Parts: sequence; structure tokens; C-alpha cells
Amino acid sequence: MAFAALVPLSGESSHDLSDRLVSLLREWDDDGSCTASRRDVQMALTALGLRVDLQSLDGLFEAMSSDGDGRLRYDALGRMLKQGAARVDHHRDLD
Repeated sequence: MAFAALVPLSGESSHDLSDRLVSLLREWDDDGSCTASRRDVQMALTALGLRVDLQSLDGLFEAMSSDGDGRLRYDALGRMLKQGAARVDHHRDLD
């Protein structure tokens, strides 16, 4: 999922938002599975003040839920978002 699909409503960096997202999902992880459902991720993004593109969220889960159970590892999500954010930040620096 392109991080551009998640539009920050604050001035916070994409890297910091990724960290906060993973922290929030970890806090909500009652069973210790280190995974999150689509609904969990959507609620966490909204709680962090991000507008959620539902088509991008669907695509994210299709791509990252390798066993098709509709859950993804939130640590992997955090790494992926940071990598995407780094690419976006690099392109901004080039402008």
C-alpha cells in the first residue's frame, strides 16, 4: 500500500505515524498473536487521525495476508509503511 493512500491530518512524519500505528496495534493485541485484522488496522489508522482509503486497505490485506486468514503481522506492516515513507521522503528531497 502506498503511504500516500493514508493522508496524515497532523504535521507528524510518516515514520513517526508508522511507529504509533504499530504501538497502538500492539496495545490492542489481546491474544498476543502479533497480528491485526482489517478492522483493527482501519480503527487504528482512524484513531491516529488518518483518512483511510478502503480500496488501498483491501489491497494491503490481499498482498500481506499470505495464508488468506484476513490478518497481517503488524510489525511487517510497520516496516512496509516505513519503507514506503522513506521513498516518498526521498522523492520530496529531490524536488
